Amino acid sequence: MQSELYVKKGQGNCSRISACAPAKGERPGVKSVKSPVKSPVPKLGSPLPSLQKLPQCTRCGNGIVGTIVKARDKLYHPECFMCDDCGLNLKQRGYFFIEEHLYCETHAKARVQPPEGYDVVAVYPNSKVELV
Repeated sequence: MQSELYVKKGQGNCSRISACAPAKGERPGVKSVKSPVKSPVPKLGSPLPSLQKLPQCTRCGNGIVGTIVKARDKLYHPECFMCDDCGLNLKQRGYFFIEEHLYCETHAKARVQPPEGYDVVAVYPNSKVELV
């Protein structure tokens, strides 16, 4: 019983093979094929296209995973959301931005110099203010 192999015309020296010479550069019985599909595994050192970049904490510069505190379009880890002077955590407290720095009420008042004859007063969102 003789087995027969068939190849497309143009590959090798005949269309029906029982024993014929391979095409130039090919080894007998071995056919090289290139995959038309890219490998799902990226090369080492290349960025992963499907992963999103983590948001960065304004204070420490590390990526934030989980709870994010956002104040004035700046992002913080909950533990990094603190007064620049004393380190008091400002979560669930009033906070103040002065010249792009974050302060608790005590240190914000200490940094602001009101005009003579005026006092520094903290006004919180949704509070009722009466002008006199």
